[in-house]
Formats: sequence, structure tokens, C-alpha cells
Amino acid sequence: MTRLDRLREFLVLVLIVLGAGLGLALGLMRRSPPPPSLDSIPAFLAAHDFKSAERIISRYLAVRPDNVQANMLMAQVALARVDQKPTLALDHLARIRSTTPAVEAIVELNRGKAYSALGRHDLAEASWKRALRLDPAVPEAGWALLGLFYVQGRRSEAHDLALELQAREPDPRDRIQLLLELVRQDVQPIGAESTARTFEPIVRDNPGDARTVVAFARALVKLNRADEGLGLLRALVKRDPADREAWDALLTAVDEASRPAELEHDYASLPPELARLPRFASHKAALLAERGDWQGAAEAYQLALEFDPSADRVLYRMARALKNAGDDRRSDAQARLIYLRRLAREDLTALYDEANRGLTSKGELAPDLCLRLAEARDRMGRPDEAKRWRAVAAGKSR
Repeated sequence: MTRLDRLREFLVLVLIVLGAGLGLALGLMRRSPPPPSLDSIPAFLAAHDFKSAERIISRYLAVRPDNVQANMLMAQVALARVDQKPTLALDHLARIRSTTPAVEAIVELNRGKAYSALGRHDLAEASWKRALRLDPAVPEAGWALLGLFYVQGRRSEAHDLALELQAREPDPRDRIQLLLELVRQDVQPIGAESTARTFEPIVRDNPGDARTVVAFARALVKLNRADEGLGLLRALVKRDPADREAWDALLTAVDEASRPAELEHDYASLPPELARLPRFASHKAALLAERGDWQGAAEAYQLALEFDPSADRVLYRMARALKNAGDDRRSDAQARLIYLRRLAREDLTALYDEANRGLTSKGELAPDLCLRLAEARDRMGRPDEAKRWRAVAAGKSR
């Protein structure tokens, strides 16, 4: 047999093998069953039958591994169960390829939930913020952020976000719920002991999560573990000297721990561009009061109140500074505000409970109750919230 004959024989054999393989593949394709329907998944989720849901989605993904809906559903199932599977959720979310902002926003929403379940609150916050940037109407992302700000004690940021969401929320009931969420955060603050217990393992595993470290450190100071808390805060500002939240938390914690010498030292270390900001005026005022400059302290406290009218501690200290500066008239006026604020705070829980009972499914709430809530918010130094409550009373709710 010549070399050419052997080559012809080899080519014939290759063609036979390829033909047989192609025929087998086509046969298998003809016999492969279609993927199961995903229509039953919502019912399984409602019944908390997560195993059945996972089984059906897994069979579907075996046939169509890149399907957006199936991967999204698998992630949602992994996060909906009591024994969450955040790593599984992240794996399936990473498989989703979409150029649609609405779909990408839902991916980021669920990615944030998975990170939250893993204790990575910094990554969860970033994902939820991306979700809102992609689609401001994405469900749950805003509420998830409000919940995070609540547990971390970030009341000012919760305030700004809730009013922003409330202004564009189309549902009248949800618009009122957003205002009530801010009331709830005032009447149901999380205690220092609970905060410390929740965040201690998270900070240990992820010391780079600055906002969680701040919340944990502030809780430690309140629990008479000031050295630990202040050490964490000083490490934060050393790592990032431009972090104004960390600086504010450090100076506040030093003040709360009644360490005037340390306050003097830490304030002197504050970057000048931050020291000029109104949010740091209360710390300057505390130093001036410690030095006996009551007039200067009163002026600095006035700036601090203009920045945050709701700051009870500043209000009390300003009244004392005015009194010591000999300005009885203004001191008495501040004392009156303090008295009215205390009454409003005492009434707030009852108002909150009454509003929750009275709010209808259509978003209707008695106008007189809205006006009482507006008055309480005004007295507590939250005039922009009061304005929104008056709009609700007038039937505008925006």
C-alpha cells in the first residue's frame, strides 16, 4: 500500500468518525428534554419550599447556564431562605450579563443582600448605592440602605436619604412610611450593648469597614470601654485623615468620655480644611467652654445648631454657655426650647403608634395627626421633616 493509499484510508476513517460523532450529537440534541418551566418558583418561594425551587432552577441551568432569569432566581432563592447561602447567590449573580440598567440594578440589589449576609456592610452599601444610581426606582435598595444606616447610627444620612426617596416615591402609602421610618429611628434607637455585640465579630473580620468600626467604637465608649473605642477611631483617622465621619466620631467620643486634654490634642490634629466645616463647630465650642470662653463657646454652638438643629447635646450646652456668658435672655429662650423638645420626645412614641394604626392601604392618614407629627418634628429640630408632614396633611404628601 502506497503512502497516498494510506492517506486516503486515514481520511476516510476520520470522516467516518466525525460523521458518527455528529450523528450521535444530533441524536442527543433531538432527545434532550427542554428545560423545566420556572413558572412554579414563586409558589415554592411563598411556601418556603426552597429545596424544590433550587432543584427546578438547577435543572433549568443545566440546559441554559447563562439564562438571566434562572440565575437571578437562584440568587433570590439562596437569599430568601432562613439559612441563607450568600456565596451561592454571589456566584449566580456574577454569571448574569446584561446591558439593561433595570436588570443591573436588581443584580446590585441582590448582591448587596448577599454581602450583608456575609457581614460585609461596606460592600453591601456600595452595591445598594449603585443599584439606586442605575435605577432610582429599584425596589428595596433605598430601604436596605435606611436599615443599614439605622443599625450603624447614621441618623443624618438616613434623614437625607429618606427625604430624597420620599420626594420621588410614586406610592402615597410608601411616601408616608418613609417619613415614619425617620420617626421610628428616633423613638427606637438601638442600644450600645446590642450594637457592640452585633458588630464586634464583623469588625474583627473586616477592620477596613470604616462605618461599622465607627458604630462599634462609639458603642464601646458608651459601655465604659473608652480606651478600646478611642483606639479604633484614632486608627481610622490615621489611616484616612480626610475621613470627616471618623474625625467627628472620634472628637464626639472623646468628649463623651470626659477627656478634655485628649480632646484638645485630637482637635489640634484635625486637618484645617475639616476644622473649618460647620459640623466640627460643636467640638471647637467644647474646647472654648473648657477654657472658660463662654461667649466664644456660645457663638460656636450657634454655628453647630445651624448645621444640625436636632442636636440635643449642643442645645443643652449652648444654654449653659449663654448663661455663663451673662446672656440670660437667650439662655432662657434656649431653656424653653429644651423643655418643648423634651415634651415632643415624650409624645413621639404615641404619635408613631397612632400613625401606624391609622395609615390606610391607600396611604391616607388623618390630617390632624399629620399636623401633630409636624409640630413634634419642628420642636425636635427637624423642620424639613415637619414640612413634609404638613404637605401630607394638606393632601399633597410630597
